[in-house]
Amino acid sequence: MITQLSPDAMLVSDLMDQDVVGPDNKEIGEVDDVILDRTGRVVALVIEADEGVGDRTVAVPMSAVQMNAADAATTGSVQGSGQAAGGSAARNSGDMRIVLNIPADQLKSAPEFDEDND
Repeated sequence: MITQLSPDAMLVSDLMDQDVVGPDNKEIGEVDDVILDRTGRVVALVIEADEGVGDRTVAVPMSAVQMNAADAATTGSVQGSGQAAGGSAARNSGDMRIVLNIPADQLKSAPEFDEDND
């Protein structure tokens, strides 16, 4: 049994509703959901984009996301490994910084995410 989070772990609930910024540090939207594969590995974040890209929901692969402690630089964190960055500071939603490495213009033309698979 697990009785506490290890320093390299975080709760998915800490990601929910977190602000997402672009490479230019401008807000793009917020995390709406998390996509897991059948092994439980995080493969994508569903982002409700609204700032500068129109109201749309897109799913972006973890390789396009950096998650840092809020006071960390935008480089040198976990990129595309399917793991979240950082110790206890990164666990608190107020201390998390999610940077999307996709330009806002590319998000405007990205297909919308449809969770229903219809």
